Amino acid sequence: MTEEYGIRTFHGPRMWMGAAFALLLILVLCWGLIVATQVFLRSLDILAMTSPETAILRAGLALRVLGAIMGGLALATAAYTARMSKLVILNRQVPPPGAWVLGKPTVVFGDRAAMLGYVGYGLAALLSVVGVVVVGLLWHYVSLMTSGVVPV
Repeated sequence: MTEEYGIRTFHGPRMWMGAAFALLLILVLCWGLIVATQVFLRSLDILAMTSPETAILRAGLALRVLGAIMGGLALATAAYTARMSKLVILNRQVPPPGAWVLGKPTVVFGDRAAMLGYVGYGLAALLSVVGVVVVGLLWHYVSLMTSGVVPV
């Protein structure tokens, strides 16, 4: 790891080993999520044969939980983007000091960097709005899907 302009850069074989490990970890977690989803869908299918109302309510609950997770991730990403944009504007440097970067970055200074920071604020706001709207639409869809269903 080297540090220039306050930026922590990772490069070389050690960086590639870390990136490969992170990719492997993500692939294993995704595979586990796919298997868990398949098990859930099979159990939902079996439940639908005996109690369709309960299956619909359980599917609605699963969609609401998924929506809440998606909204939380969108808002967390928007908050991180806004924080980094603030650092970019204050330091007039992209990437800002203290940032962790893979490879050798091209550093941008001055007015151009500040403009990129303001663009980052706009993207963070857009991501926040889209995240909230998508969760709201999903919640409304589930309400429509489960309206008129009486649990047994």
